Amino acid sequence: MKNFFPKEPLVKIRSSRGFNLIELMVSLILGLLVVGAAVSIFLSNQATYVATENLGRVQENARIAFELMSRDIREAGGNVCDRGLNTVNVLNNPAANWWSSSAGIRGYAGNVAFTGAPVGTATGQRVAGTEAIELTTASDGSVTITIHQPTSANFTVNTSNHSIQDGDIVAICDFDHIAITQVTNASQVQTQP
Repeated sequence: MKNFFPKEPLVKIRSSRGFNLIELMVSLILGLLVVGAAVSIFLSNQATYVATENLGRVQENARIAFELMSRDIREAGGNVCDRGLNTVNVLNNPAANWWSSSAGIRGYAGNVAFTGAPVGTATGQRVAGTEAIELTTASDGSVTITIHQPTSANFTVNTSNHSIQDGDIVAICDFDHIAITQVTNASQVQTQP
């Protein structure tokens, strides 16, 4: 009789049983550690992103503030009238007013105070030992005089949306002269389109 089975050794096949409870618990703990580390890295990256974003906003705001400040400094002493015109200063005390000086920008160092911002600790006062810049300028060239009555020193302007108030120092100019004067009775300033 012929042997139908090969002459190889017999191998015992072990039946598969799956994971026992201990192996399952260990694998769950290892999985939780990996997930916890991933969540921790994600939260750390998110906090770093928020901090970087806030720093970027602060830097952008500082850049805008410096740009606006540099624009104001560049325009210091600006005048809507031509610079070479003859100036007539009819202020009561012209030497004590800003127009008597040709400087549109003044710097103050240390504890030197200037009008409107004394050194002190109250709100609006300069901190002792800090520097300051004072800018003076003539602006609002959109308000023009339509009627001028020299005998009564009254004038009519082109708009009722002006910001002229009592005590304001104004520069009134034409092609030949600039007159520097102080406004009284601004509520009586008439308008004519």
